[in-house]
Amino acid sequence: MKNFALNGVCCGSGGLLEVTDNDRIEVSNLNRQFLFREENVSQFKSAAARGRAREMNPKINVNSRQDLVAETTEHLFDDAFWMGLDFVCNALDNMKARFYVDGRCVMYEKPLLESGTMGTSANVDVVIPHKTLSYADGGNADEGGGIPMCTLRNFPHLIDHCIEWARAQFEDLFVSPARQATMFLEDSEAFLKKERNDLDGKTGGERLSMLSKAIARLTLLKKTMQMQAKKPEMFDCVQMALSVFHQQFRDRIQDLINKFPEDAKTSKGEPFWTGHKKFPKVLTFDAADEHTRNYIIATANLFACMLSVHPPKHSSEKNDPKNRWMAKYRDEDWFKSVTAGIPMPEYVQGNVEDLDEESGGSATDGGSLEEEDAQLTKTWESLLADLKAAAQAVSQGFVPLDFEKDDDDNFHIDFITAAANLRAINYHIVPAERHKCKMIAGKIIPAIATTTASVTGLVMVEMFKLMQQKDISCHKNGNFDLGTNTYMLFEPEPPKKIKTHTVKEFDPVMMVEEEKTILAYPDPHTKYDKLLIENARGLTLQQVVDTLKKDTGLNPYAVGIGRGDQARQVYNDILKGTHVNLPKPIVELLQENGVKMEGKVLSDALQVNFMDDDDEDVETPPVVLKF
Repeated sequence: MKNFALNGVCCGSGGLLEVTDNDRIEVSNLNRQFLFREENVSQFKSAAARGRAREMNPKINVNSRQDLVAETTEHLFDDAFWMGLDFVCNALDNMKARFYVDGRCVMYEKPLLESGTMGTSANVDVVIPHKTLSYADGGNADEGGGIPMCTLRNFPHLIDHCIEWARAQFEDLFVSPARQATMFLEDSEAFLKKERNDLDGKTGGERLSMLSKAIARLTLLKKTMQMQAKKPEMFDCVQMALSVFHQQFRDRIQDLINKFPEDAKTSKGEPFWTGHKKFPKVLTFDAADEHTRNYIIATANLFACMLSVHPPKHSSEKNDPKNRWMAKYRDEDWFKSVTAGIPMPEYVQGNVEDLDEESGGSATDGGSLEEEDAQLTKTWESLLADLKAAAQAVSQGFVPLDFEKDDDDNFHIDFITAAANLRAINYHIVPAERHKCKMIAGKIIPAIATTTASVTGLVMVEMFKLMQQKDISCHKNGNFDLGTNTYMLFEPEPPKKIKTHTVKEFDPVMMVEEEKTILAYPDPHTKYDKLLIENARGLTLQQVVDTLKKDTGLNPYAVGIGRGDQARQVYNDILKGTHVNLPKPIVELLQENGVKMEGKVLSDALQVNFMDDDDEDVETPPVVLKF
């Protein structure tokens, strides 16, 4: 924004800079940028930046917002917003947000100037519709790789694995259950309908997998609502914390030992517990142990926050080291007295989840798929019925917790530290200090003002080229590292062309590798192309299918609503039960499946699968409805 103001960007009568950031300024932000000062601490970043930019150039027109840019706020950043932009300039700190904005720029065909820093290194990427790769296609869009789930769940060997596991536990315990409960209470019929729609058309192993995951999620949702129905007090939250402690650090470890004793062998006859696989030890509750005490205190207080036992916490700038928030429930004497009267839960044997194939993840219990499907379906149906009953007794709301690493009094980092260290002790790993847990859980990478200044300068150069409509050959992507004194500038690559091609696939029946032709329509096309359906507001699903068939000459045999793997099938040519949706207005179907239609001009919520006359799948651009 400093560069925008000093270069006169958005200073004309028709100019406007839309800036949004839902974060507030922390003291730690001051050393890595040039806009904020000490007096701005606790202010919204976007508002403070606007004020500082106007001091530099009173003519700059800025609309500062505090809204998160995400799928959940598309009613705020609607079609009119995106279509009214000339270009987008990103300054984001996570890959999920980057990919989302990149996807919106592809959808609305807006140029994107993407940049980022990591210590002394930085990058700038120029994305121009129809002329360059999108950011997601660039090949370097990675956030440090991933840790295999089987390693996180069962075989950690680094403290980093334990911290990542603890961070995931935070979401599983204090975010997802409250969010699901809130959705159910707001519209139980829509929630149940979505659950059923998600399973429509699924068969075999895919259906079993989805049922198993749904049962685990719905069981947790049921328990969460039953907790709230009891009108819990702090004592109940401590009981829940103790239950979770034994489940995570005693029961699941004992399950793993039962399945793989210390002398267990692999299918090849080699020792199972070798290399990175550390044979774990079971933990028991010890009120005198510091890690255990810290875990129970943090977990109980976080349950109290989620279930509205505690009042909302004040902002972090009001923290007082001499009078900490909920100081009563941090006290060691209180902890010992409240846990002394609670009986410890007995061990109940369970299953070991998220194993890889080498560790026995593909093993079955010998039952048929039909029997397992019937059993799981019965459990699933029972849970759906129980949820409606549980919801009747709930009188107050839930608060999904928003992980915040920079508030030392909110118990978030306290939980991560204690959970990670108990997990580390399970696996004979050296525990970590709170600061390291905070660094890894918050994915904090030290920022340097010099790097920030350098990369924003490169962004401005590319922006001027964009405004002057320079040829694509004039634009330059850049990677550099001030620490190693390396600098690379190179032309952006053209967009990938999707064309008819041949791939090799393994046929498990014939036990041979076969060539398969993947058709493309149009041949070729890019991700920027679209199959546009005009005047869609008055159309039924049948009319949408017929229009696509007429325009492409292909058979649109399946239609889903949603993005990515969250799409829910509403029509499939061979599933006659879905044909009841064909006469329904497309707008009604979109709304039934969670798409907000207010202010909608364009929608890319339809996922359509096409086949040609020979029943061969065809890759096409996305279908876009224009209302």
